[in-house]
Amino acid sequence: IMDSIELKNKSLGVNKIFKFVIKENLVEDFSLDKINNSAKIFFENEYHSLSKKNKLDIINELDEYSFFNIKGYNFDKKEKSKLFKLILVLSIFKSEIIKLLENKKLDYPDYGPLKRKASPSLETYEYVGNNKLEIHPTNRSYGLLFE
Repeated sequence: IMDSIELKNKSLGVNKIFKFVIKENLVEDFSLDKINNSAKIFFENEYHSLSKKNKLDIINELDEYSFFNIKGYNFDKKEKSKLFKLILVLSIFKSEIIKLLENKKLDYPDYGPLKRKASPSLETYEYVGNNKLEIHPTNRSYGLLFE
């Protein structure tokens, strides 16, 4: 179905991704989970055993290339809607591959429980300032945050 769309770029990494996405039919069966799982399979088969320097080279190559440039494709004008779907899948796939190449995991640090109140205590609002500043009620509510 996508055979009428070709990539003009001849770089190896970009072409591998393009051909894999077409072969796996990720555009027609669009699913974010399927795209991410396919990217993991592609990474394991193609890039997992590469050295750190080679991985950095591939990251740089992919970072420099934009799948969003329509001039980078040979396509029939009737296939324009399919091209936009393909571009979306390729960009998601590319970002997942880069994340896998960088070996980044989103682990959020655990700072433990808060040791103090998140906002001043109620007593603070009873009297604010020094003798030069008196706060008068304005009929506004003050929200207090507690652990």
